[in-house]
Formats: sequence, C-alpha cells, structure tokens
Amino acid sequence: MSNLEGRRPVLDVLDDLEHTGIAFSEADRGLLNRLRHKDYASHINSVLQQTGKYRDRNDIDYDRLLIVLTLDVWRWALEAPKRVSDFVAHAAKASEDFERVRRSAEEIRVFLLTRASLPLGRGFRAPFGGMAPESPEVGELLRLLSWLQKKLDHIENEMSTLPKRMGVTRQRNVEKKAQQVTFMACMVEVMRKVFGVPLYESVCDLTEVAFETTTTVNAVRHAFRSHDPAPLAPFHNFSLAHSPLK
Repeated sequence: MSNLEGRRPVLDVLDDLEHTGIAFSEADRGLLNRLRHKDYASHINSVLQQTGKYRDRNDIDYDRLLIVLTLDVWRWALEAPKRVSDFVAHAAKASEDFERVRRSAEEIRVFLLTRASLPLGRGFRAPFGGMAPESPEVGELLRLLSWLQKKLDHIENEMSTLPKRMGVTRQRNVEKKAQQVTFMACMVEVMRKVFGVPLYESVCDLTEVAFETTTTVNAVRHAFRSHDPAPLAPFHNFSLAHSPLK
C-alpha cells in the first residue's frame, strides 16, 4: 500500500473539514496542512497503523475523531502561555486575600488564647461568655483556625508551583517547548480515552507533525507522567459520544 493510499482516510477527513464552515485560525490551517503534506506521510501512516489495532467500534469514525481531537489539543496547547499569565495575575490577587484572612485568623487566635474575659474599665472584667481558653468550644475554634491557616498555605503553595508543574512559562524563548509538552501530555490522555491505551508512539508522531520538530517516545512519556493534571482536565471527562470541535 502506498503512502497516499494508507493515509487516504485522513486526507478525506481533512477535505471534509475544509468544507464545514468552521473558522480556522492561521495556526490551525498550518497544522491541517502539515497533516496533509507528503513530508509527514510516514508519520500519519504510523499513527493509523498503531491506532488501527484498537478501533473496536463500528459506529465511530475514528479517523475524523483523531483529527478533530488532535486539532482540539493543538488549540489548547497554544493557549497555555496565555493561561499561565492569567493564572499568575489571579494568584497574586488571591495571595493578597489570603494574607488578609491570615491576619484576621491570627487576631482571633490571640484573642481566644489571651482574653478569657472582657475588660470593662477600672479593673472590672466580665466573663467572656464562659468561654475560657481551655474550654472545648475555644479548643474547637482554635483547631479550625489552625486548619484554615494550613489550608491557605497549601493552596498558596499549589498556586505558586503550578506553572512549573504544568511545564508552562511566560518566557518567549521556551514558549514553544511549553506548548509542545502540554500537547504531548494532553494527547496521551486523549489516546487513553479513545483507544484505551496511551499510544506514546502515535503521540510522538503527531507531536513532530504539529510542531515541526523531532522528539522521542521517552519525552512523551515524561511529559505525561510529570505534567500537572490541571491542564488535562478538559480531556479527563471526554467520551466517545462527545465531539470537541465547535
């Protein structure tokens, strides 16, 4: 079978997409052209051969689904640097809010520990509602305040490290690499959902086509295993009844 014959189903899907009226960006069209180009015929044939082993439903157009999802993941990966910029701005605002909550929580904690009664002037003090520092009620409040402090610390740490764990950066010189890592990780998740197996080799082939680069199966595995689950979220709940291209 020739390269053209082998990838004919994909070429037919690409031709069909061109006539659907879907608005494609310049970057989208670049990807679609590479998927079509003879220079990447061996990549596409390899993907079709690998995925062909797991196409077990007759009611699914796997060729169309594969192309549509590849384009969807591609779009998602290209947006990664902007998403992290937006996230960093949001995290900075959240940190300010957290700090205000911390100060308030600390004031309450100190009050409960040091003020068993309320001063009324001239040396007179009124019992603080019977809530002495050693009372069960105060103890429960102190426990909850401690929990709140630890929770805020955990959330803030998660926010501060998420961009790095996502493999995303705002530095232009490594932006494309970040997009590539996101594409690989999300594409593996898609393969798992559609075909039941991660198909690292197929993801490697698609990554080379999408980003006009060379990579390895090990790099794909590493991208998926080390990538934070947050950017994979749009693909966690994917089902074969769902068509992502709108």
